[in-house]
Amino acid sequence: MNDKVLPYFGKTPINETTAPMIRKWQGEMMEKGFKPTYLKTIHNQLSAILNYAVNFYDLRSNPCRKAGSMGKSKADERPYWTLEEFQRFSDAIMDKQDSWVVFQILFWTGMRLGGQQKTE
Repeated sequence: MNDKVLPYFGKTPINETTAPMIRKWQGEMMEKGFKPTYLKTIHNQLSAILNYAVNFYDLRSNPCRKAGSMGKSKADERPYWTLEEFQRFSDAIMDKQDSWVVFQILFWTGMRLGGQQKTE
């Protein structure tokens, strides 16, 4: 909220937040290269705040509904190696001990790179 929503909407009275303002914010968020599931998450957080204002503070309607959503709920399925494919790869890098150990750890623990933002 502090990094993605408040810089855009923090000084705007909630009842003056409009769908075009939200569309502009969505465009800027998409340009930053965030993953679609993260975009959906931050949009849902803003929408939840505005829904709260509709329900408890007489905001007429949620401008997020007019603006439409962004991102997507489910991540794309990622390809993965079968055990046989990994064993062939592992055999091919056997002479590079450090790399071999790192890939063993990654494969057998299921660790993956994290983070929400695309790195440059």
